[in-house]
Amino acid sequence: MTIKQKQLQLKHLGYYTGKIDGSFGNQSKEATKKFQRAYGLTVDGSFGALTEAKSILVWKNYQQQLTNKGYRIAIDGYCGTNTINAIKNFQRDNGLVVDGIIGTNTIKALNSSNVYMTEKDWSNSKYFKASEFKCPCGCGAGKVKKSLVDNLNVMRKHFGKPITITSGLRCTSFNKRAGGSTNSKHLTTIGGAVDLYIAGLSDTLEGRKQLVNYWINTFGNANYSYCNGYGKTKSSTSYPKSSTMGNAVHVDVK
Repeated sequence: MTIKQKQLQLKHLGYYTGKIDGSFGNQSKEATKKFQRAYGLTVDGSFGALTEAKSILVWKNYQQQLTNKGYRIAIDGYCGTNTINAIKNFQRDNGLVVDGIIGTNTIKALNSSNVYMTEKDWSNSKYFKASEFKCPCGCGAGKVKKSLVDNLNVMRKHFGKPITITSGLRCTSFNKRAGGSTNSKHLTTIGGAVDLYIAGLSDTLEGRKQLVNYWINTFGNANYSYCNGYGKTKSSTSYPKSSTMGNAVHVDVK
């Protein structure tokens, strides 16, 4: 690992504030000591093999967390341009200070155990509102999984086109009338699925296949996605006949 890479590893964890100049001076040594102290290593300021290995493990963990949140990057343990951009995009989408540094608030957001969207989450949602997910019967029941909305915000940004939610939450009665399965992820007790439409993409089978593949291949928490004529999970592909879907695409999360 080059000195510049070591400085990047430390800088974007919040330990190093100097320039990425390839010169391992006092600032780099002090930053290394802070990192070593934080992770229970021998505190000597030397970025040796053990410190390097630990930094790689730490970064792999954060890269995996970012990928699971929909910010797909290589899990290689090296902090580079793609990882820094993913951090910034995650921070921007979650209303945090956009500095590319894995600090306290960013760690808290990455480790968030909030399964369902809160009022604050909805206020920070860039492209979607809670009203778009409500059960059509007007019962007002249920909550929406945060991971689902996070994925949809990333998807909206990726394709650069508005996403219309054609079916969101469903109470048990409405789900039965709609012909949904008894364990549908649309149910208000689960809140983990939507059917969606994107003009210019959803109007053809090839376009819908593109959306299905994107959902499954991009998001670590994706469970299943399908449309009339094509479906996919992490491990299999199917060709369901679901004419009632029209041009919509179903997406859901674990």
